[in-house]
Amino acid sequence: AVEEGIERGVGIVNRLHNFAFHPGDVGEPCDPIITAVGVVGLLQAECSRRGIVCQTSFRSSSKISIPADTLKKIVFDLLTNAVHAVGESGSVDILLYDADENFINLEISDSGPGLDKEQMETLFTPFYTTKGALGLGSDEGKGLGLYFIYTMLQGYGGEISVESSPGVGARFKLKLPVAK
Repeated sequence: AVEEGIERGVGIVNRLHNFAFHPGDVGEPCDPIITAVGVVGLLQAECSRRGIVCQTSFRSSSKISIPADTLKKIVFDLLTNAVHAVGESGSVDILLYDADENFINLEISDSGPGLDKEQMETLFTPFYTTKGALGLGSDEGKGLGLYFIYTMLQGYGGEISVESSPGVGARFKLKLPVAK
C-alpha cells in the first residue's frame, strides 16, 4: 500500500511537471554568464549572512539553447542547495567554461558535508531530500528540485552529474547545449 501511494505520488508529480515544462519551447539563445551573475546577486545577501564566500569564474562566450528563465531556476535551485549544504562559514564556487563546440560546462561546488554513495544514487529521484522533515537538515526541502533539474536538462539535451564523498563537499556538473 505504501509503495502504491509513492508510485501514485510520483505519477502526479510527473504529470504536473510535464504540464508545466515544454522542452520544445527553446526561445531565444541564452547568455549563461548574464543569467548566472544575476542569480549569484540574488543569493549574495544570504551567503554573507551565513558567512559563506561565493566565488565565480566565467570563461565562455557561447550562448546556450536553454531559455534564460529555465536556466535561472536551475542555477537558483542548485546554488540554494549548496548554501543550505554549507550551512555556516564555508564556500560555494561557480565555474562556467566551454567544454567543446557543443556544450558549456557549469559546475557548482560547495564545502558542505558531502554525500555518500547511497545518497548520490537516489539524489535525482522524486521526493528524495536531505533537508527538513524528510531529511536531516534544518532548511526546508521537498525533494523535487534536483529531480526537476535532471528532467529539464534532459529535455533540452543537457546533463547533470554529481561528484562527492562524505566530508569533502559536493560538485554538481552540468553540460549545457550550445545554441546553434
